[in-house]
Amino acid sequence: MASGISAPTLLVISDTHGVLQNLAAVLNWAKSRTDITHAAFLGDGAADLPLVAERVGYRPEWTLVRGNGDFEHHLPLQQIIQFGDKRFFLTHGHIQGVHDSLDTLLRVAAMEEVDAILFGHIHRPYWEELDHRLVLNPGSLGKPRNPQGPTFATITCPPQKWFEIRFWTLSPGVLGNLAVRELEL
Repeated sequence: MASGISAPTLLVISDTHGVLQNLAAVLNWAKSRTDITHAAFLGDGAADLPLVAERVGYRPEWTLVRGNGDFEHHLPLQQIIQFGDKRFFLTHGHIQGVHDSLDTLLRVAAMEEVDAILFGHIHRPYWEELDHRLVLNPGSLGKPRNPQGPTFATITCPPQKWFEIRFWTLSPGVLGNLAVRELEL
């Protein structure tokens, strides 16, 4: 951007399932990035987030939704947020039957007039443009069902442009620490 200010970036995490080490590695990585201004947690591990965020000292603005494995009943099952100049629909996906089809998600997105749909539950990184909307699953940090291992995503929202989508994975780093590296899908 001409002013040297980067576009806002959204951190997207899902399905940690109690694997705190992986979540801590991601939050430590995100803490060093000035472009990440908001984070979305898409369910199944909602109790993990405050514990690990406190431990690593990372406190961006968070939006959380409840998954089928969460017991935090005060959390909503779905939520719409405005981020940059885009509207996002966040859900875990279990109530929309995402294992079988994305049709319900697409109908909700059309009714709510959102630009992007973010969901968890399937534990596999995925993105596609459907009906002129971004449909994205960041994968799972806790119990991945893909050969790439634990994954998460970032979405940058340049004004008046399409999203910039990046997927990330964790791999063994120096002295047994986990390292974040970009993943090509």
